[in-house]
Amino acid sequence: MCSFLRRLLWGWLAIELITLCWLTPVAAQVETPSTLRAVGLTLSPAQPIMGAEAILTFQLVDSQDTPVRGATIRAELRAPVTAYGAPSPPPVVVAWGMPDQDPGHYRLAFPTNFPGRWWLDVTCLGPAGQFGQFSYFLTVTPQFGLVPATSNTLLFLQSSQRQTYYRVDPVQGTVATFAADTIVRAAGHWWAVQRIVTPVAQPDAPPGVQSWRLTILITDLESGKILSPIVLDTLPASSQSTATDTPPLAFAVAGNPQQTLLYVYWAWTADHQWWARIGSIDLGQATLGFTTAVGGALTGSYLFVQMGTSDDGNELIVVEHTVALGTADINRLSRFDSRTLTMQVTNTFRDDGTATTCLFSTLGINGLTHGVPARWYSLCPLTGNQFALALWNPETAALVFTRTLVAAADSTFTLDQAQHRVLILNQHRPAVLASADLGTGAVIYPSATENDEPRSLLTRLARWLLDWLDQSVAAQSLPSLWAGVDPQGQWLYTVVPVIQNDRVGDGIWVLNGRTFEVVDHWLPGYRITGVAVAHNGTPVAIIPGDETDRLALLDPTHGTPHVILQLPGHVAGIAAS
Repeated sequence: MCSFLRRLLWGWLAIELITLCWLTPVAAQVETPSTLRAVGLTLSPAQPIMGAEAILTFQLVDSQDTPVRGATIRAELRAPVTAYGAPSPPPVVVAWGMPDQDPGHYRLAFPTNFPGRWWLDVTCLGPAGQFGQFSYFLTVTPQFGLVPATSNTLLFLQSSQRQTYYRVDPVQGTVATFAADTIVRAAGHWWAVQRIVTPVAQPDAPPGVQSWRLTILITDLESGKILSPIVLDTLPASSQSTATDTPPLAFAVAGNPQQTLLYVYWAWTADHQWWARIGSIDLGQATLGFTTAVGGALTGSYLFVQMGTSDDGNELIVVEHTVALGTADINRLSRFDSRTLTMQVTNTFRDDGTATTCLFSTLGINGLTHGVPARWYSLCPLTGNQFALALWNPETAALVFTRTLVAAADSTFTLDQAQHRVLILNQHRPAVLASADLGTGAVIYPSATENDEPRSLLTRLARWLLDWLDQSVAAQSLPSLWAGVDPQGQWLYTVVPVIQNDRVGDGIWVLNGRTFEVVDHWLPGYRITGVAVAHNGTPVAIIPGDETDRLALLDPTHGTPHVILQLPGHVAGIAAS
């Protein structure tokens, strides 16, 4: 009986979802005689290039050649059919047109993220029910290297492929793929840093011992320009590295918020002793400036590094964490004068896994707070469902405050940079469990619950059915993608994926960023496994796919998509915005 009910309920859901394709109804499927025509079609540029934006302008007229105002314009960019009788390939872009200045004129902007030959299928629906459809053929020219960005409002997503990122323009929908070890911001500009390790010939070196040269490539992520390679160091010969195996390295980069300077940390190991250096990079000249050693050697099998710079750009904070099998981990907190790279203070201590030694965050929730005095914050998992929030004083490299937080094992965390706080969210319902101030450590436990959710009867019924069918399923996406906060801290967007390995989801929930009450529910029933918020406040929904993921760029007021685009691959995380 239970099995029968399951099939019945899933059948009902399938009927409800059969029209939910690409998040909006497809007007082209309406069987109505075409009564609208597009005239004066002009594509700009005439020969679009990969990674840019193309604009198709036209006038829409009815059967009497009268200009039609107020029409809905929807376009799909898809590859041509290559075999007789084959179905049309899925679109790589879905975009909506806007009225132009003259009566009946429309402007259809869409990204050209992939090279090749394409059909732009345009569907027009007039205010009186008139219908029209036309197709426009275009060729997108391939581009090599990173093409210049179409705006300075950028979102960076980490690809599921190693050391690969996507640069997304949330306004125009253009996407570019590039390789990097890390992404960093300096003086309001985004840069990609990639390290290169090459062997150095040393005829007098003992057999089996190899030296290596460490070089970095820096790319301007807005212009696409690659700076001249910068040689950081020649790593000493070590029996742990051979000609066929690159040496173990630790690597980190931080940017100066006030000047076009980068700070690069690199460390190498010899006999389980880690030796580290820091160097400053002048981005304007593409040269290596000051370099200095970082304290003494650290013992451990693995070394992890996190860095940050103060708001005025005068202080550089370095956090090091070593892991050694069979012995306690080691933490080291150091503060440097960023102008001369001289060490001001350092503190080395054992990490015993308690709240008082929480310095390095395996959750990635760490960094410098804004304002004066600045604090290094870190969120560390403890035992069971407990987490430690620790605040450290960079001036003295000493612990200032620590607090233990209790959260369910399936909770997720997100940073609210605008309000200087970390939020703990529930995975199974749109609710904030706790809000911790990163400057003072004060914790607020909101009273808002799921009962505050404004939902329609159909939404509540579908949600209840999904929960009843399987309450133990886990979200099929990474926790770092589950929530995002707008730049002003006014709105919190969260996803609650409730069904695994299927096409059903729960859309995006919108919460008030101050009261944490649910204020809206966007795209209910759609499978959204992640949400990011661009610097201009545009919410970006991540839609999973078998081969690649898609992005829906949403209107921040109503949650309706204005562009849906296909990515070259899958999204593994949010790198920066």
